Amino acid sequence: MDITDALKSKLDLAIEKLHNPFERQFVASQINVNERIIIQQCPFPYQYFFEHSNGGYSKYYARHLYGYSPEPGHNVFSMNNHNLWKKYYGLTENDFCFAETITGNQHFFKLNSDDSAIYRLYIETGTIEKEYDDFSEFLISEYSDISPHESDVYIYEEVKKIRGEASLYPIHIGCIQPVLLGGSELDSSNYDYIDPLTHLSICGQLYSQLEKMKHGIIVKNVSIDPDTMEISIEIE
Repeated sequence: MDITDALKSKLDLAIEKLHNPFERQFVASQINVNERIIIQQCPFPYQYFFEHSNGGYSKYYARHLYGYSPEPGHNVFSMNNHNLWKKYYGLTENDFCFAETITGNQHFFKLNSDDSAIYRLYIETGTIEKEYDDFSEFLISEYSDISPHESDVYIYEEVKKIRGEASLYPIHIGCIQPVLLGGSELDSSNYDYIDPLTHLSICGQLYSQLEKMKHGIIVKNVSIDPDTMEISIEIE
């Protein structure tokens, strides 16, 4: 892989600081041929990370790097299944999500591209912003030194005071009243624990449907089919 020994050392240091609560053991070399092809299209620093780490959580469990073991909500290939949630935000197969915040915001880069930048998708609003120039900058900046006063850490600690500790990981904390429907991302009482894929699908459907509606519409009711988890929006 085309990365320097100095960069490898920095990546190794960041990897050492990850917390991995997943009990199942899996070896990266066991991934199938199609998954291997995907990894080969990733930037070299991520390829190195993938070969040397099964992902995990940052300090305070506020950020989560996907891995290769098969736990739901942790496996990087399952999380990139386009039809599960990515389609609602207009992401393509080449937008490869590799990490998330505790609130579900996704970090991704573009496969097989000269663009090595790291982007963040804010799932409550559908906003996408460039955050870092490459994966190594992201990993070193986001996972090496985390302050307890950062917004993701603070809101998660406040939610735990209200809802108690999470019973399992991976987990998201999601807005009970979505931001697009007037909810607040700053109010810790507006959060509760939710399964990651359910959270991504619900937020994605809500964003996709509301984006197609005219500004100024009044939403009368939002319902979720308990069997299919499909959202229906009723307007006045």
